[in-house]
Amino acid sequence: MLKKRGISQLDYIIITHPHLDHMGELPYLIETIKIKHIIIDKKSFTRQQLSKLEIQCQQYKIQLLDFRQHPQLFFGDVSINLIDTIIENSVDLNEHSIITYIRVNGHSILLMGDATSNNESIFLQNYNISNVDILKIGHHGSKTSSTAAFIDKIHPKVSLISAGKNNMYHLPNKEVVDRLNAIHTNLFQTSESGNVTITLHDELKIYTDVIK
Repeated sequence: MLKKRGISQLDYIIITHPHLDHMGELPYLIETIKIKHIIIDKKSFTRQQLSKLEIQCQQYKIQLLDFRQHPQLFFGDVSINLIDTIIENSVDLNEHSIITYIRVNGHSILLMGDATSNNESIFLQNYNISNVDILKIGHHGSKTSSTAAFIDKIHPKVSLISAGKNNMYHLPNKEVVDRLNAIHTNLFQTSESGNVTITLHDELKIYTDVIK
């Protein structure tokens, strides 16, 4: 997909947490695309995982950064905030997800990784973010995320769920989908729409592989 769009270099890659469905293709990307920085939560990685990644980054001259030391990134009018709701003593790596909040051209985007309802509670307590334009739903639409309190507060105009068609976990969860439909968000599921492309100019424009 990156090559199809003519992208041969990435300034930053954010790895939300060390699960294979979120970082399994990272070695391939490192070998095939010029990458300047990779941001992770180093505490969430095992010593073996971290050592392997550090060796790869040294080999390809990539700066490996911990998100706590770089909680904000700025690119002209674009701001990226890496939000810390990580539950360090949790054995569930989903609860180690980095949440990303982006402001660009007056639009707001919230990317939840696989953050759970426990992370959402911390988010609601510690951050005053609401009424976003785009929400990437946590944990592929699983019922472990997207509580009513969280969705009511965030109240996204557009919601995105990344889940494979006929996946073994039967995601997204029907309760989550019903909750999103109840607030009249513009919901896109990759299992139905394929790739979803959003342009962030003066007004949002959304393109999918399948006409919805």
